[in-house]
Amino acid sequence: DHNARETLKLVDRAYLIHKGIVLIEGSSDFLVNDPKAREIYLGPEFNL
Repeated sequence: DHNARETLKLVDRAYLIHKGIVLIEGSSDFLVNDPKAREIYLGPEFNL
């Protein structure tokens, strides 16, 4: 989903998929705090 903030508030587990490959998976808290997820998709200022 492209509405990451709202989606991550609702799910127990999330997957960051890039070019058909799962790069990162875990809880919302894990993804929000993961440096690679922030670099690739969420951005440095992202918060829930």
